[in-house]
Amino acid sequence: MKKILMVITLVIITTSVFASTNKTEQIKPVEQDSATISAVLENILSTELPLFLQKSLKKNYENYWITDLFRLTGDEGVCYYITLKNADETLILESRYQGNWHLFKKHQTI
Repeated sequence: MKKILMVITLVIITTSVFASTNKTEQIKPVEQDSATISAVLENILSTELPLFLQKSLKKNYENYWITDLFRLTGDEGVCYYITLKNADETLILESRYQGNWHLFKKHQTI
């Protein structure tokens, strides 16, 4: 299971860095230990997030702006990844399988 999640995480990081202009991308299946992983990655608007995630962003990250947002739909469910920036830092948050936002990565602006 950890190997499967690691492959998906690497795909997410690679895809967010090299995102294309397409609205939806089909991620090619990856074989790992006789298991096939397939997922759909979609760039979305913040209005397409579940309401509880929208409210959490407005409440906890009001001094940030959104630079990237996508939904990853796979066999195990739906995950959301958002990049937020302000003058001091860049945050990447994730919400996995109907959970709340969690810090995925933080980068200080120089």
